[in-house]
Amino acid sequence: MSVVFQEKVRVTEDHRYFVGEVEYPSVTRILREEGLVDDQWFTEHSAKRGSAVHKAIGYLVAAATALAAPGDRIVLGPSTDGGYYLIGMKRPHAGLFEDITWSTDLVFSQTIARAEVLGLSVVQLPTWYDVDNAETLQLLVDETLDGEPFRAVGAPTPATWTRDYLRTLIQDSELNERIRASRAEGALTR
Repeated sequence: MSVVFQEKVRVTEDHRYFVGEVEYPSVTRILREEGLVDDQWFTEHSAKRGSAVHKAIGYLVAAATALAAPGDRIVLGPSTDGGYYLIGMKRPHAGLFEDITWSTDLVFSQTIARAEVLGLSVVQLPTWYDVDNAETLQLLVDETLDGEPFRAVGAPTPATWTRDYLRTLIQDSELNERIRASRAEGALTR
């Protein structure tokens, strides 16, 4: 049996996270309530985060919540290339990885099929991209450096450490030129 998670993560002004009508804990809210960060820190830093960070945290909360519920299951976050960006299991299932044509656009669907053979329920998160070629690297650069969100809604992912590292690569290694050249060679379009 397969369960598909397709509801949007909604974040309120006071940093409450909802998937559908169910509220999940906010990491920043918990930090604030426990006195680990003060109101000034919270105000300064919450203004710097976009809804994509909340969305990413919401996906992780949804995955962890699904795994914490009674019964065995796996959680999969499908990627745009046919693989997945996240897999979560309550316990190891070696058989889940058998008969998978790795590094192809069949990985996600074959993993779902293997889960069904093993009798595992599957909770599916919303589709996202993973970075494994020039085109998806450009998506990451566009999102983190140029402010172009992956989705039509929400803000681009802030990803502070990734953004800083990409800036270093662009300055020191001419990353933008390499991406453009790789995309031109592979005839990739955006």
